[in-house]
Formats: sequence, C-alpha cells, structure tokens
Amino acid sequence: MDKLKLGRKANTQLHKEIIEMYEQGLRDIDEFIANIPMSESSIKRVLKESGYKLPHKERDLEQVQGVCKDYAENVPIKEMLAKWKISIGTLYTILYDNEIPIRKEAQGNALRKQAAIQMYSANVPTQKILEETGVSSATLYSEIRQQNIEPRTHKDSPSINAAINMYVEGIPLNDIYAETGIHATKLYFELSRRKIQKRGKTPNQDSRVEEAIKQYSNGTSIEQIYQTTKVSPGLLYRALKLRGLNKRGHTDEVTTSESLDIAVKMYVEGETLGNIWEVTRIRSKSLYAELRQRGLELRP
Repeated sequence: MDKLKLGRKANTQLHKEIIEMYEQGLRDIDEFIANIPMSESSIKRVLKESGYKLPHKERDLEQVQGVCKDYAENVPIKEMLAKWKISIGTLYTILYDNEIPIRKEAQGNALRKQAAIQMYSANVPTQKILEETGVSSATLYSEIRQQNIEPRTHKDSPSINAAINMYVEGIPLNDIYAETGIHATKLYFELSRRKIQKRGKTPNQDSRVEEAIKQYSNGTSIEQIYQTTKVSPGLLYRALKLRGLNKRGHTDEVTTSESLDIAVKMYVEGETLGNIWEVTRIRSKSLYAELRQRGLELRP
C-alpha cells in the first residue's frame, strides 16, 4: 500500500474517532486537540460535514486585541506565537475573523503555505486565501495533496461545474477562465478528483479552435473548417459566442444542416457512431434518417 493510501486510511480512522468522541458527549475543542493529531479547524470541519457543531469557543479579548495590534505593528510571526501561546492556525483564524489583511512580506514560504492550509481547512474562500497569503493556486493544491487533506466538495459551486462541462465540450482553457473565473490549475485539480480524463494534447485543442476561428473569419466553409481542424460546428459557434464574435448570418437550421453534412461524411469514412456524436452532436436516429434520404446504404 503506497503512502497516499496509508494517509487516506489514517484520516478515515481519525474522522471516525472524532465522531465517536462527539457522540459520547465531548464538546471541549481542547480535549479533541489533545487526543486527535489534527488542527482545530480540521476537527471542526469533520464535525460540520457530519452535521455536528461544537459550542463557540470564546477567545480572550486581550489576546485577540494584542494579536491584531502586534500583527499591525509588524511583530515577527514567531515572536507572536511565543508571546500569546497560540498556534499558527489560531493566529490566522483571529486575523481572518477580524478582517486583518495578511502580510505578504518575506515570512518564509513554509509559514505562508501553512497559513494557506489552515485557512483552507477553516473554509476561507480560496480566492481570499491566495490574495492574503501570496501563495499561488498551484502551491495551495500541491500542499493539499501532499498533506492528504480531503479537498472541499463543490456541490454548491456552479462555476466549477460549468467549467468542467465546458472542458468536456472542448472549449479552450482561456475561454473557460474568461467565462467562469476558474483557473486551469484548479480545473485540472477538480478533474483529477472527479477522475475525469484530460483532453488529448496532440493536436492541441486550443490551437485547433484558434485556427478554426481564424478560418471562419476568413470566410472558409464550416465543412472545410472541420476537415482541416476537426473542430465541430457546435464547438466553433460556442467559442465565437464566448468571444463576442458574430456568426455569418447563420440560423440554427443552417447549423444543423452543416452538422448533418459532417456527420454523413464521417459515417461514410467509417467513423463510429460514438465519435460522430462527440463531434457533431447528431444522434444516430437523425443520422440514419439523413442517410436514407440521401440514398446512402447503412453499414451492417
């Protein structure tokens, strides 16, 4: 069993222990921390995902005010941790709760990464984490994987779902980002988490769409564009719309006709029905009807 599987197994066992302790009546977060090798925010996240919630822990007012004051006066992080006897996670939780901007000066990459992970575990919005800690999205998600932290689910995130749907449809990464605000790093991370295969890199999808748009702007026919770039009419029109470019006076009827032409040509050349659907979005029933209408024989 590799290290990743061992890490996941250990995390699963810790999650079970946290739930059991809660169901046995434990409510003191300090007791949880003393018995479970996880941060306060991680323990609370496990309980929250299981529908449980710990009583709010009141922080000492003098401590909170002191932390905020020292941080604003640029007292070194290590000195603050020792002075107030708090963890790095508690420090950034206090700062976040009091809307104190995180310093980006050289605190050391290790500290900034640790802060980013603590904020991620505390369900701080990802964009805010990147802005306040100065770490990149690639670094954040790399740390999440290395520390075997369970990634957040995106059930309530229409943006990531829309980005994935656009990716599967073949939309270029630049257009996906422009439409949804989802960076390629985050998109690939989510594709990996959902076990969705990445698009082939040869030939490059984005380059082919760019070439298709260029040919379209120069007046090349849709069928010729497909022949040279393998970009379907549906994908081409979607890319045009995302970039605010107008069609050449085409109607939906014409678009369907063009797609049928390509579907018929692919069928005659021996392409599978699955590949024809992926490219043209023409279903087999419509394709067969068109083949019969043109007097072409169906394959056995």
